[in-house]
Order: sequence, then C-alpha cells, then structure tokens
Amino acid sequence: MTLPKGYRGIVLKEALKREVEGVDRNIYVIYEFDSVTFWNWDRTPSRNDAFIAAFDWLDVSEAVSIHYVQ
Repeated sequence: MTLPKGYRGIVLKEALKREVEGVDRNIYVIYEFDSVTFWNWDRTPSRNDAFIAAFDWLDVSEAVSIHYVQ
C-alpha cells in the first residue's frame, strides 16, 4: 500500500533511554518510507480490515482540521 499523498512513515530511535522522569529525551528519525506491505495470513486483505480502514480516519481528520483552521 502506498501511503496517502502528503503523508510519510517514519521509524524513530531513542538515543539513550532515560530512567528519570522529566528529563528530555533524544529521539531521532532513522528511516522514512512511503509504502507498507499488509497481508492477512488466512484471507485476502480488504477495506474491512482494521489496518486499511484506519486510513479513512486521515480523511476525517483533514476535514475536521480544515474546518477549524479557516
């Protein structure tokens, strides 16, 4: 699946895990991607799969944010 236009996926890595609460954390982008592979082991993927259906929320969030920004 190609990610929707205007979106990108990222993989983050924390440089050094802090054991103390309230201390700044150093998190870096180590990889970017624009597509993902999704499959079901027992059936063909469809629009009813939760993972794929979650992408519909991107449209909803854009519609809501555009409404409130204007």
